[in-house]
Amino acid sequence: MSSGAGWYPDTTRPGQDRFYDGQGWTDHWQPSAPVANSLVQAGGAQMSPLGSTTQHSLAPQSTTSMMATQSTGNAAVVVIAWIVAVLSFLYMLPWAIAASRNMRDQWGLFAVNLLVGWTVIGWVIALIWSIAGSNQGIVLVQQTNVAVHNHIPKNGS
Repeated sequence: MSSGAGWYPDTTRPGQDRFYDGQGWTDHWQPSAPVANSLVQAGGAQMSPLGSTTQHSLAPQSTTSMMATQSTGNAAVVVIAWIVAVLSFLYMLPWAIAASRNMRDQWGLFAVNLLVGWTVIGWVIALIWSIAGSNQGIVLVQQTNVAVHNHIPKNGS
């Protein structure tokens, strides 16, 4: 049997791929790609042990998924920030706004608000920073999984 050269899952070594040069198995192994293995298993293909005459095929598969989520902050920090803002008669209001918006630099704003907020200009700067500053925004995750295992050649052929 002649087939394409490439890396194929080695059932004698779980988690390893073995190179098939088109005529026979070589002595080269590499760790299996976890994404490809999960797709092969999810695709319903059954891996044949080396040397078996039974061959199963899996047509090439490609899946792409994208997810966009709004990054949210630590709820405990937000609650504490608002409690502190109310108890301080809105002195810590800029920090509470920054915590609610999940700003990357909310702890820097906290320090400015705490240390120089007593000067009116320091408090106004902290307030403007909390309103106009950038939050962590939207997190975009793209994952592409590709499995290309047409068949597993027999050992030695």
